[in-house]
Amino acid sequence: MGISTVPNPIAGQEELHWFEANLHSLANYAGLWVAIVRDAVVASGGSAYDVYRSLASNGIADALMVHVPEDVNEDTYLIA
Repeated sequence: MGISTVPNPIAGQEELHWFEANLHSLANYAGLWVAIVRDAVVASGGSAYDVYRSLASNGIADALMVHVPEDVNEDTYLIA
């Protein structure tokens, strides 16, 4: 199953659950924005805009964009 280029009205639900369950394993991305599709990080960068541009240039229409906190033990994070 490939990454869809067609918008999905419920996009992000599965990804958010995966992000919350796997936050501690994302320490390599601490302080960065990441894009998640299903159960994989497909892009990362220093700003949400950088990640958005990467997604757009790769034709990825649906991904959860979230900021990984500096301290992955935090329970707060930003979603774009």
